[in-house]
Amino acid sequence: MFEELNEDEALEEEDIPEPKPQYRKTPVFRFIGLITIVTFLAIFAGNYFKDYGLPPLNFLAQSGELKQLPEVQAFQKAVVMIDTVKSQGTGFNIDSEGLIVTNAHVVNNAEVVLVKFSQGKIYASTKWRSFPDVDLALIKIEGQNLPKLDLARDANMKPGSKVIIIGNPLGFPFVASTGTVSGQLTLDQWAEPVLKIESYIHNFPSC
Repeated sequence: MFEELNEDEALEEEDIPEPKPQYRKTPVFRFIGLITIVTFLAIFAGNYFKDYGLPPLNFLAQSGELKQLPEVQAFQKAVVMIDTVKSQGTGFNIDSEGLIVTNAHVVNNAEVVLVKFSQGKIYASTKWRSFPDVDLALIKIEGQNLPKLDLARDANMKPGSKVIIIGNPLGFPFVASTGTVSGQLTLDQWAEPVLKIESYIHNFPSC
């Protein structure tokens, strides 16, 4: 009996697999893994910006440089972010008591429009008028002594003239970029010709 038990125990010991050695991750392997992740993220970001036509990875750096200019700092105060829950966009104020110019498609089908200035002040409005034929809208807010932009009566812009654009591309707030006037365009429902500007100007896909 004891001999049989001893034989069974010997067989069971033979069936038990030897434990595999445990290898610890060395700093070298961790570094390689980190580099791999960063590479994939860089490829993804490059393709993302390419899909939406943004200059790869450098438009925020350019914006930071432009924001050092005194005129850009002054203009930015009158530029606003617009949020309707359904869409987001950019606008600018042209009256000290609050009259915002934006695109008609930004406020289309909105119930309430939130207007945020770069200083952080937010206004809610239910008063606006749209001109969908030319994709313009005017939003009335109740404010006092608000920063504003003065509209030029005669811009006198010629092809090749440089312009500065401030907006909120892809959700990045108050980004400054440059553009070039390429000519003029006549719209069906607008008496005066409008300027054609070549630049990177983008919104969310839903806009």
